[in-house]
Amino acid sequence: SKASPEKYGEELSFVTTDNAEDVLVLGVEGAPDLLVNKSCKVKMANPGDKVIYQVKIENKGFLTAYNVILNDILPDGFRYSDTLDGQKSWNLGNIKEGEFNTIEYSVVIDDSISDGKYSNIAKVRADNFGQIEVKADLEISSVIVLGIELIDTGFSIAELVLIVGALLIFIVLSLFLRKKLRM
Repeated sequence: SKASPEKYGEELSFVTTDNAEDVLVLGVEGAPDLLVNKSCKVKMANPGDKVIYQVKIENKGFLTAYNVILNDILPDGFRYSDTLDGQKSWNLGNIKEGEFNTIEYSVVIDDSISDGKYSNIAKVRADNFGQIEVKADLEISSVIVLGIELIDTGFSIAELVLIVGALLIFIVLSLFLRKKLRM
């Protein structure tokens, strides 16, 4: 066998007898089997919020997945917190059988985004595994404050200074009159 060691594993050589029908190779057929789970830490957000997404890639197969690449595509109105772009890729390297890799990242939602359901898409592929696509949906809902506008009931600074001044004058006068009456 002449499989490329960089791509698929080690090179194997076999010595066989003259009669190839006498050779029986036993073992389990190997192939990676990637399971991808994408989620958002919240089910609903408001325009202007920051949310956290998580993508977990697990190899449930019998062979290492080589050169695993995660491409993440955000919907319009969403941007990565660290780059402010709408698309990002991670090279995760090799994921051995039974192992997993988890990516977590934060996303900012534009203040002007419309209410509705938005899908964040992740595409995962490897050299020896086809592409798999998953998505995580997030509901965006604007905050509406219900109530009436209250009239201004406080004092202005000028009114407050006037009241404090009048109070100080009253105290000083009352102390002065009290002293006068005792004499």
